[in-house]
Amino acid sequence: MAPDPTGPVGRATWRSRPSARLFPRRGRAFAVGLVVSGALIGGSVATTAGASLVRVGPPTGRPPVGARAIGVVPAGERLTVDLVLSPRSSGSLAARLAEPSAKRSSLSPHEFLSLYGPSRATVSAAERWLAAGSLSVRYSGLVLEATGSVAAIEERFSIRLERYRLRNGRIVHAPKEAPSVPSWLASQLAGVSGLSDEQLMRPELTAVRRGPAIVSALPAALPAALSPHLTDPTSCASASSSRMANYTMEQVGSAYGVDSLFSSGWDGTGQRIAVVEFAAYDPAAIQSFANQCGLDATHVHLAYNDPALPAASDPTNGSIEADLDIEELMAQAPGATIDVYEAGQGSSSDSNVAIWQKIVSGDDPFVSTSWGACEEQAFTTDGSSVHSLLVRAAAQGQSIFAAAGDQGSADCYASDGDSALAVDYPASDPNVIAVGGTTLSGSAANGWSETAWNDGNYAGGGGVSCIFAQPSWQGGLDGFRNLSSPSQPCGAAGSFERLTETSQTCTGACRGVPDLSADAGASVAIVDSSSGFPGWDGVVGTSAAAPMLAGVFADVAVGCAGGLPGLSGRLYASAAAQGAYPAAFTDVTSGNNDVVGINGGQFAAGSGYDLATGLGSPVAPGQACPQLSSVSASSGVGGQSVTLSGTNLSHAAVAFGSTSASVVSAASTSITVVVPSGSGAVSVSASSPTGRGTQTVSFTYTASASQASSASSPAPASPSSPATTTSSTSTTTTTTTAPASKSSNTSTALLAPLQPTIRAPKVGHGVAVTTFTLYAKSPRATTWLATLARCASWSTRSCRLRSVTLAGAKRSVTFRKLAAKRFYWIAISGADGSVRGTARLVRFRSR
Repeated sequence: MAPDPTGPVGRATWRSRPSARLFPRRGRAFAVGLVVSGALIGGSVATTAGASLVRVGPPTGRPPVGARAIGVVPAGERLTVDLVLSPRSSGSLAARLAEPSAKRSSLSPHEFLSLYGPSRATVSAAERWLAAGSLSVRYSGLVLEATGSVAAIEERFSIRLERYRLRNGRIVHAPKEAPSVPSWLASQLAGVSGLSDEQLMRPELTAVRRGPAIVSALPAALPAALSPHLTDPTSCASASSSRMANYTMEQVGSAYGVDSLFSSGWDGTGQRIAVVEFAAYDPAAIQSFANQCGLDATHVHLAYNDPALPAASDPTNGSIEADLDIEELMAQAPGATIDVYEAGQGSSSDSNVAIWQKIVSGDDPFVSTSWGACEEQAFTTDGSSVHSLLVRAAAQGQSIFAAAGDQGSADCYASDGDSALAVDYPASDPNVIAVGGTTLSGSAANGWSETAWNDGNYAGGGGVSCIFAQPSWQGGLDGFRNLSSPSQPCGAAGSFERLTETSQTCTGACRGVPDLSADAGASVAIVDSSSGFPGWDGVVGTSAAAPMLAGVFADVAVGCAGGLPGLSGRLYASAAAQGAYPAAFTDVTSGNNDVVGINGGQFAAGSGYDLATGLGSPVAPGQACPQLSSVSASSGVGGQSVTLSGTNLSHAAVAFGSTSASVVSAASTSITVVVPSGSGAVSVSASSPTGRGTQTVSFTYTASASQASSASSPAPASPSSPATTTSSTSTTTTTTTAPASKSSNTSTALLAPLQPTIRAPKVGHGVAVTTFTLYAKSPRATTWLATLARCASWSTRSCRLRSVTLAGAKRSVTFRKLAAKRFYWIAISGADGSVRGTARLVRFRSR
């Protein structure tokens, strides 16, 4: 059974484990149990006014790392808490998300709530329970937002809120215990968020370089910028001359083939990209970047803004992160609309849930987030709540690109100094595309190369989740050798265990990170206001890789009919297609992401999928949907061969209307197929695992069989002739008419695949032939097409056609229900479309 992508797996209880075995470097007990149905249910039970309550969420009581308790939160202070409900019919939703991406239909936000939103009875009951605790309630989508005084919230959820002073001087609050809710609500609940305002989400941006100090680290000469296409950004010459970074964004895009997409007119026009920010961006910096790179800043819209968000002066690189994300999207998808969603951490509402709730309620098909937290820490606060919203995003066809982090295989190292193996969230969620890091080197003139990013201080995030099951599209990949047990689901033991130096295995088959990678180690030039005014800086980190790839695939989507819903599955299908991998991906095979240097080189890049760089970096033109531009014959009959011209056709499938055609041969710009049977005018399209191209050609089925038989047919004999035989050695064709027979209403013919010969059945006056069966003498795996033309006379003009494929080991093909008072021509065509044999079958009215 395929893993359930709608939820983490395991048992529904929280269990303490010996701290030395769980976290030897920390010495504290902690375990997580999660259930598919949605609830994170604690083992303790309380009773309030006769109602049975259960603890939900991870056990708390530990202060934030490095924090000092300074007292309780004032009772009169106002606070907003989000209760995120689980989708209804989770089994049905899981089955939907497990369907092949190309066949899965995307739901609108309204359709999702109609099919999978919680019942009105559940919402009403939850609203009544919260209101009874003197809380005001607002419901939207899957989220119940409850606002009230700290005293009311503490009483309603049976908790106590404590205040802490962090090492940076910031004051935060957090609960001393997990919240309690009625047992009936716990079974419908994904998580409770907002009880803590500790800042966990961090920008995956590790360095900001300004001034001449970077010059010594630059190559002798920056790669020459590409000449702009009509829809390209300009070369950003001022960025190159500033020498603040290794490359401009345009140059990085060129390394991945984005300029090829631009030359096809695919620059993101018509696409919308949502970008997640937990800091404000600087409009002046964005406008300056647009001016210097020939871009249009009016495509950038502020879609959501938390009123408590501070101005664009975040000292923790938050605003630089926001500027980087937006500029990267502008550079790689200059025609796309960029919707910026800003939320401040530590505001009066739970910003992480709030921002994702806004995004899944919208209709942006692409989302980029360069913010993340150590997976374990994320799930002690609101990770389970966000996961429920990401499940909804996947069902709605939204493709989310999430930076996999800059701490290599030890993602928690930056936040608490623990060097054990860990991954970043939300990148570890199976409903997003995790983007790791490479170091790009080279130039357009001399060629490009990549290695897994690891500079000794930072590295691209990667590894194995200990919460999420391995999605079906990752099954069987070599990169998971010796890391999991495919026979068990992830978390089968019911616990969360961060991988340690002595325990390199999660229980069962778990989600691997990343999916893709792109440049994070060679610095790119951005405009930001970190020095008080807009100017060029150089930055590194997977923060640059995630929006870069979100922009690339927004470009690709322009040329794909129906967009790219379910993109994760499409990526792995493209990689698995025989012979397609080198055209669609660059396999990164050197380096590792063990940045702390004590995890035995976990994880190393290698051939195919690996836990350092995923599938590798995408080749933009190879990811594009195949397109058709012309056909060698715009009309004809089933069975003939035609050659179609276009792009990205090496591994394409072709359909005439809704009927698939047999492929004879294929190259990048042309593909030869055998026309399937059909009638009328049809649209011919090409598709690949990525999707179906938007550019099609027309083909019209003719009303005559002459095209199928003219090359090899002899002149038809008179229908009055009792028996006629005509042979042609040059075409290896034999045509025969036979005398009448009154003993059977079933006729047969024989075909030898190596030397095709058709022998007409014994048909004549007084015989009502209802079935005509063609037999192959040899069982060889040869493909033939048998075409029956029904004519008004022995002339081949105005014949109506019926075709059946005779393929592989199948040795007979039958035409049924032959009409009375008709003459028939039969043509046998080879896989290359050439006519191999013909015969005529005459039928008269029964006496």
